[in-house]
Amino acid sequence: MSQNPLQHSNTTITNIDIPFGRLVSIMFKLMLAAIPAILLLYAVFFAIMLIVMLIFGGGAAILSTFIDQGNIPESLPMNPPGSEVEK
Repeated sequence: MSQNPLQHSNTTITNIDIPFGRLVSIMFKLMLAAIPAILLLYAVFFAIMLIVMLIFGGGAAILSTFIDQGNIPESLPMNPPGSEVEK
């Protein structure tokens, strides 16, 4: 009786023998590989947030206030409540 090649057999791994130095080397390589991956994820997240801000105009008010006029509008309080404000 031959075994059907489409049948799956169950396998259980009970032990993995990796020397400590080799394990440290693997972790170091994973750490180095994660740096460009994180930078790429930050760039993608920044691009997505920039597109969302352009669609909904979330950053337009802030940019126009600080760049065009060069000052902070009166609607943003700069003094704590209860302090005197000169006009």
